[in-house]
Amino acid sequence: MQRRHHAETTAEYGWGFKAATIRRPLAGIVSLALIVVACSGDESTSADTTTETPSPIVVTDMVYNQDPAQVLDVHVPDGDGPFPTIMAIHGGGFYAGSKRDYSRHAEHFVDSGIAFVTIDYRLAPSTTHPGQVEDVHCALAWVHENADRYRFDPSNIVVMGGSAGGYLTGMLATANDRDRYLGDCPYDLPADPLAGAVTLYGIFDYTDLDNHDYPPGLMGAASRLAGEPYNELSADMLAEMSPIEQIDGSEPPILAIHGTGDRTIPGAMSEGFVTALQAAGVDAELLLVEGNHGFDLQPLTAPPNGEVLAAIEQFVADIG
Repeated sequence: MQRRHHAETTAEYGWGFKAATIRRPLAGIVSLALIVVACSGDESTSADTTTETPSPIVVTDMVYNQDPAQVLDVHVPDGDGPFPTIMAIHGGGFYAGSKRDYSRHAEHFVDSGIAFVTIDYRLAPSTTHPGQVEDVHCALAWVHENADRYRFDPSNIVVMGGSAGGYLTGMLATANDRDRYLGDCPYDLPADPLAGAVTLYGIFDYTDLDNHDYPPGLMGAASRLAGEPYNELSADMLAEMSPIEQIDGSEPPILAIHGTGDRTIPGAMSEGFVTALQAAGVDAELLLVEGNHGFDLQPLTAPPNGEVLAAIEQFVADIG
């Protein structure tokens, strides 16, 4: 598997994709024992723990806002830090999924010296757009607010997510007016809160799903997100919901990963996103792997996850 720019792949596989083999080896992994601290949102307890010792920790169900769904888990490596940090956003079609979906990834990345934060957010149908986008912005603001406490490197924070989480990652990476999403959040964001973003088989353009050969499930996802049938959504609403429509060239580096066998969200979605980013002068790459939708939720030892994990680690290292 090899990172490929869109311009190099447009005549190769199906929608223009071709899988190859990545040329960079996985960084050496150091096994660490984790000290688990179940905080139930008690920041004073977690603050004392991380201040007193640089040991690896896991802190669960930290509250980043007032709704019961607005919680996150923190995974910190051994050492003084500060550590590059990944904030992971689960998928699930905007109505399902959990921060626990990325628990195995957390252990892997901590072993590689990367802090890892997994978040929950409010789900449909009780919460509709822009509620989910507000939540991921607030969670990111919490990460910055607590960088010293948990030894995060605020200059090297990367957000990643798959499917619906890939969409929310795209919205975080392309947002032009972050303040509009932080109205109910008790924290603020710096001007440039992200060092990079990794999207896994995300949805990036809702504007004309009915004019392409996309599965009808994508229109269903848009309907759940907006709380209204797709064919009743205005053009302005569809554009406002679409990361591709927010691109202005100020985005951080982005690595878009997609499976060549994905029939739930075809790879053309990531191809179009990367094309638009590159046209705006953004450092964006498309990585095609031989996998189906949700490949990252399979065992980490199953293909293509070894290559994907290596690519994400290299991406974090390159932008650090």
